[in-house]
Amino acid sequence: MSDTDVKSNPKILVVDDNEDVLAILRKRLGVANYEVLTANNAAVAMAMLLDESQAPNVVVLDIMMPGISGYDVLDLIQKKVKNPPPVIVYSAYEDIDERVAGKEALVYGYVVKGNTGSLLIETIGKALGSVGRKIKT
Repeated sequence: MSDTDVKSNPKILVVDDNEDVLAILRKRLGVANYEVLTANNAAVAMAMLLDESQAPNVVVLDIMMPGISGYDVLDLIQKKVKNPPPVIVYSAYEDIDERVAGKEALVYGYVVKGNTGSLLIETIGKALGSVGRKIKT
């Protein structure tokens, strides 16, 4: 994906099993001029991540989902996605779990749910600016 693609039409994939969260973030991020893709489970998210025509520039990922968790999605992204986008963990839990630690090259940031306004949008903007560079935490 070229820098022009990132700057002109950034795609954000939001992965969460809660449809209300998806609707809120779709609206908030849409107002911030992002193209918002949503997935209500890991299988849909992985299909989008593996389809280059839908490949997002940033992923906003819930951790606690039924079936395949966000932790599992992080593992799958590392193993299967050729050029993985930065991932922002978006969770109700305030502490980063040890299963997220060790994935610093993939996880760009961590935002506690409820921060659907400026903090999440700011973190997405910073993650977009990191595309093509090694991410430091």
